[in-house]
Amino acid sequence: MKQNCYTPELLQKKLQTLHARLDENKASIAEQWHTLFAPPAESGSKLQHWMNQADRAIAVYDGVMLGYKLLRRFNGTINRWTHKNRRRR
Repeated sequence: MKQNCYTPELLQKKLQTLHARLDENKASIAEQWHTLFAPPAESGSKLQHWMNQADRAIAVYDGVMLGYKLLRRFNGTINRWTHKNRRRR
């Protein structure tokens, strides 16, 4: 059976490399975060502005309708489950 021999110097070096990798990952995550959530670039075109507004309005409508449909479906499922339990009593 082989025993691992850890010295304080080896552990310190390993800790430094892990800290360096952690700092690299933090920087990468921060860069990706700012890239993903940056506001869209402003275009000088009035038509482009109207198209962006229409696109946002459609996205909001789509989200509201999806939420409404899911709520109706889950309420129907919950209501059916509670009615079955009432019949058993």
